[in-house]
Amino acid sequence: MDFSGSVLQPKYPWQDLSIFEGFIADQKIQLQPLKDFFNFLFLLAMQETSAMADRIRVGWFISYFQVDRGALFKWRDEQFQMTVALDRNGKILEKFSYDKKSLNRAQKSGQIQFPSEEEIKLKSKRFWVVPFLWEGEVKEYLYLDCLSDTLNHIHPELLKACYWMSQQYLQHRNFPDTQVKTRPLERKHFKYSYEKIIGRSPAICRIFETLDKISEAEHLPVLILGKSGTGKELVAQVIHDNSPRRGKPYIAENCAAIPETLLESELFGYVPGAFTGADKVKKGLFEMAHTGTLFLDEVGDMSLEMQKKLLRALQEGEIRPVGASTTQKVDVRIIAATNRDLKTMIQEGLFREDLYFRLSALIIYLPDLAERKNDIEELLEFFLEKIAKDLGQPKKMLDPALKARLLQYSWPGNVRELENEVKRMVALGEQVLTLDILSPQIRNALEIDPVSNSGNRR
Repeated sequence: MDFSGSVLQPKYPWQDLSIFEGFIADQKIQLQPLKDFFNFLFLLAMQETSAMADRIRVGWFISYFQVDRGALFKWRDEQFQMTVALDRNGKILEKFSYDKKSLNRAQKSGQIQFPSEEEIKLKSKRFWVVPFLWEGEVKEYLYLDCLSDTLNHIHPELLKACYWMSQQYLQHRNFPDTQVKTRPLERKHFKYSYEKIIGRSPAICRIFETLDKISEAEHLPVLILGKSGTGKELVAQVIHDNSPRRGKPYIAENCAAIPETLLESELFGYVPGAFTGADKVKKGLFEMAHTGTLFLDEVGDMSLEMQKKLLRALQEGEIRPVGASTTQKVDVRIIAATNRDLKTMIQEGLFREDLYFRLSALIIYLPDLAERKNDIEELLEFFLEKIAKDLGQPKKMLDPALKARLLQYSWPGNVRELENEVKRMVALGEQVLTLDILSPQIRNALEIDPVSNSGNRR
């Protein structure tokens, strides 16, 4: 496993995939999905709740082993309690029937339990129970079942190895600092250069560290969260450029900028006769992004009806153009972004929970500019140079008093506000930009006297 960009030294058992060498040699397993999953679990263990980790973990086993349902049982309050149960579409199951005898047998033996041929005939169901032992006692069970014959082809030791490895990752959530070797986060430590993203602050370096790990997980969707102006589209482009899909199509669309009535045809395309004026075939963004990446900005602005249609496309890996009677397969990595609080929207019934979990396999939180103030000076210089180059003019300079105020301001509009302010100052100012050309809203926020050029407070 490649941890070249990580601050963790590869010294723990969960960073070694040698346990799977026999399965790989026998062609019983594909290595890349495991690498993607375990890299993801590492990130999850560092930043997500255990409830989220459990749900993602169960969902992965359902998908990877192609079963119908899965559940996780944990020892709590002197008994085993089911913490999460999902169907194959990632939907939470409020009611989950299971074979209690198999759980009891797994607890006593510590061994994987699976039904006999007689039990299969009587119950018409295939199920597996994988116990996890800690200090000699069973602490967890993974329960999988299926109505088809799929489970007959699962190698018991492969299932056990996958489960054990996933648990090893999550056990290191709170590893003592004395057992983790760290080094300062600097650009030279990362796998990619990230030239398009300006900054060297600890906050932005943590983003680089995350990007190093997730960019190559090309089959996992990414959800980018952050306020307006934090650079979500730029990060999406960087993920694509550093992924195995580089060189393939990258399509970006702002869902909030398209009227609801047009969004479906924009995403999925349409056929002649689909509606008035549809006189020819139009490819949708999913089809245009085939084999590449589709970036959906402001996904939180979608209506519930449109969310349902997007969810179907993600679940099935296929689209149905408006007016078409058949579907077509698409291979697209989805990167979504929003400045809205999706979890609150879920509670208010404004955003589908199942879609959220489809989109959020990997999550990146982009910090406000106020959280990375050490980057403001570098951003100011970058924009001054860029504007000068675009205009074919000498680069303008900042008066020290003006620079001090720009560094002091909180920038609620983030990098976008800073860039617009620099453009405004360059357009209005002389070769040396002074305090008197600062925008009124910034002057008011900093309580600067409008007739003063010294920057003194009132």
